[in-house]
Amino acid sequence: LMTVKFALGTALLCTIVMFFFAHSFIRIFLFEGNPSIQYGITFLRILCLGGPFSAIAYTCISFFQAVGHGGTSFILALLRKGLVDIPMMFILNRIVAVNGVVMATPITDIFCCVTAIILFTFFATKHLSKNKRRKVNNSEKQCYEICGEVQ
Repeated sequence: LMTVKFALGTALLCTIVMFFFAHSFIRIFLFEGNPSIQYGITFLRILCLGGPFSAIAYTCISFFQAVGHGGTSFILALLRKGLVDIPMMFILNRIVAVNGVVMATPITDIFCCVTAIILFTFFATKHLSKNKRRKVNNSEKQCYEICGEVQ
């Protein structure tokens, strides 16, 4: 939970800074007067909206990998950059033209974040209930061992 809070806080901060100072960041790469500046500002603002969702999704992806559920981690990563993002680019390009291609990434980040939270919730519910049972069983076992030794 602490990692999610830190990642989300950092992502929100970056999103706010990038959104409100998009022009300054784009000017680092494009000279003033370049007709692409307005596209760059719009694209950066659209892309940064997915940052907080991406932070949560990546935290869940890393968690699953760390606890030995590489398959779930792989599915979430594949879902984000292959199975949803690319088709969304084609679909949104037809609907919203150039901005649609860029909009696909934050929309995919939101979808992947929701999916990751659902999978994490199922995982936590399943394993938390197992751990509670194990603790009770271990406590009872220790009690029997102590009681057995006292008698």
